[in-house]
Amino acid sequence: MHDTRLSTCLEADGVRVATIEHLMSAFAGLGVDNAFVEISSAEVPIMDGSAGTFHFLLQSAGIVEQSAAKRFIRIKKTVEVRDGDKWVRFDPFNGYKLAFTINFAHPVLRPPGRKSR
Repeated sequence: MHDTRLSTCLEADGVRVATIEHLMSAFAGLGVDNAFVEISSAEVPIMDGSAGTFHFLLQSAGIVEQSAAKRFIRIKKTVEVRDGDKWVRFDPFNGYKLAFTINFAHPVLRPPGRKSR
């Protein structure tokens, strides 16, 4: 068993599902924004640690365009949430723009040109 404390989780109505990031990445990469997923575990399988398997399986199953209009969230004022040294902020913007930074000590995540210790 591996430690999944830093994995992405969804929680609603007392149910929590962990390690959703690879499946969600495959959905985003394929433009899927409306899906129903059934699982029988507390975690989505991590497969090879990438979205590749999910991407392949979703393409194999087929993607159907729906006639319903997409719904969007408009950020009208800055929203910021902090939890210790972690934070996320949404700022109003006329369009789509995404920027993120991850900063913690791990040999895999080091600035370019810097050797591991």
